[in-house]
Amino acid sequence: TCDIQAVEMPGDTKVFVTNDGLHYGEDSATVICHPQISVISVTPSTIAVGGVVTLSGKNFQEGAVSSGNIACFISDVAASEVVVLSETEMLCTTSQDTPVGLEISTISITFNGVDYSTASVPLTLLPPPSVTSVSPHSGLLAGNTNVVVSGKNFVDSLGLKCMFGKTAVEATYISSTTLSCFSPPSTSSATVAVTASNDDFASPSVESDAAFRYFEAAVVTSLAPTSGSMLGGTTLMIFGKGFDSTMNYVCRFAAVDVPFVVAGTWVSSTAVSCITPAVLTASSNVEVELLDSEFGVVAMPQTKLVYSFFSPPAIHSIIPTSGPVNGGVEVTVTGEGFDTGSGGIFCKFGNTVVAGSLGTDMTVVCLAPFSSSAVSLTLSVSINGADYVPSSTKFLYYSALSVTSIYPTNGPSSGGTLVTVSGTNFSPRSDTQCKFGTKSTFAHYISSTSMYCVAPASAKALAEKLWVKFDSKSEWVDTMFSFQFMEPVVIDSFYPRTVSEKGGDTVTIVGSGFERIGTMCKFGAGTSLVPATYLSTSQISCTVPTIASFGNTETLSVTINDGVDFVSASTRIGYETHLTISSISPSLGPVEGGTIVTVTGTGFDATSDILCLFDESA
Repeated sequence: TCDIQAVEMPGDTKVFVTNDGLHYGEDSATVICHPQISVISVTPSTIAVGGVVTLSGKNFQEGAVSSGNIACFISDVAASEVVVLSETEMLCTTSQDTPVGLEISTISITFNGVDYSTASVPLTLLPPPSVTSVSPHSGLLAGNTNVVVSGKNFVDSLGLKCMFGKTAVEATYISSTTLSCFSPPSTSSATVAVTASNDDFASPSVESDAAFRYFEAAVVTSLAPTSGSMLGGTTLMIFGKGFDSTMNYVCRFAAVDVPFVVAGTWVSSTAVSCITPAVLTASSNVEVELLDSEFGVVAMPQTKLVYSFFSPPAIHSIIPTSGPVNGGVEVTVTGEGFDTGSGGIFCKFGNTVVAGSLGTDMTVVCLAPFSSSAVSLTLSVSINGADYVPSSTKFLYYSALSVTSIYPTNGPSSGGTLVTVSGTNFSPRSDTQCKFGTKSTFAHYISSTSMYCVAPASAKALAEKLWVKFDSKSEWVDTMFSFQFMEPVVIDSFYPRTVSEKGGDTVTIVGSGFERIGTMCKFGAGTSLVPATYLSTSQISCTVPTIASFGNTETLSVTINDGVDFVSASTRIGYETHLTISSISPSLGPVEGGTIVTVTGTGFDATSDILCLFDESA
């Protein structure tokens, strides 16, 4: 080996060899001499292993060209890559094996592996940071979500950064395992990887499984109901679009006694629900916001959403307390506080909801709905469509009422006919009514299958539909039967005026209003009805039945509806005693007459003029 002496000029220098220091051989070798390489500074001063440092100095380019084998050592570990940029600048990529934690590192450069230019510079190598998780894991496209980044090997340095996908942002050092960063804006809904760097990403970042998802802000359009009880517990539905099932939604009620934040429940992409809190006082126009519990506003309202807390209503009574299973009964609920809501008035019979209306004097009126069975149900009232206040009195549904027949089906237009209505499930109510056409009368309960109504007067003879209302609040029910109002019966006269008590005599009655069907006669209170023979609307005849009394007079009556209504003659009909002859003595006498004949028999009356008929001559 030979030590090369200093030369005056860079370039090729021939080297001759001698054994005695006097005589040199003719053969020589050529050595390239170049200016001395030197390192003046290194940037950055802090970098993670694997990162690239920039060396500033001189003679880099010429040395690299002349040798073709320039190398860089950092703390005695060869750089994994060396790139000469110019005479005064070169790049060295630190090896993963480079010692970390040293504040002063040794930089050595050689172009031939023998001669080194060495400098001690302020250079600290750090282990590469890694990210294990982020919170929250999603945020708005607009960015500015405060994201807490967890991992290891974080350093409080000027180059401390976070990267969302390909966008780097400043990081705030919290500890060696925790950073915070504000997410940058994104142009599209996407999931991006989150990494960190201690040196402004001069060093390659460690791949991360932590991801951050960008989403478009949800839009809130409305809420329902818009009011509820100050006792809380109302299920509040917030409607809009873009609601995300991964969000931890909360609802914030502002400007009450103190702001309240309650948990929300994702229902669908268009709905989120919250249970309203209890408040101390009734309040109107309370602003409602939909937030995420981790990072605040995630839904933008199209309009300001307001909610009102009202004092809950109270129910004092319900009238009536029962109705048929087919529904239709108008129920009046009395109480207080029915006019403080803003979501409409509703009644709920058990689980069936019907619309109601606000009546006078603080009442609510609603029609009982259909019920599939006879049952007692709780009647509740709501003034917002969501919260229901129950009545202490239940509403009783009774079995469906039906009408199977009426009797009679006709009567005089003068009215007064007792019409028996037969059916099922009648109840002893005082407000049951019948209606003949347009005229109504009260009904009288007989049994669960029978009641009667008094037919009103009619201006003329005609058939009218019969309707039944089973209580004052229910609807009229068509019985499917009609009642025929008839011209009233008038009896002008009859003959003969006296008949035998044995019966069998025919009495002719003259008058008006007689009918071909259903017309009958009655001779006194104790006799049966006798069918009449229709002769004309002004004349009928009836056969006198046997009568038990002797020598009496009785009322002669006529009915045209099978014995329900009667019209009586102004003159009573007389009954003669029926005479019987058992024997006569003597049984013969002279033709000249004058024989006293004794007649033995029954029915003889000393107060009457008695005549005997002999061979049709008296």
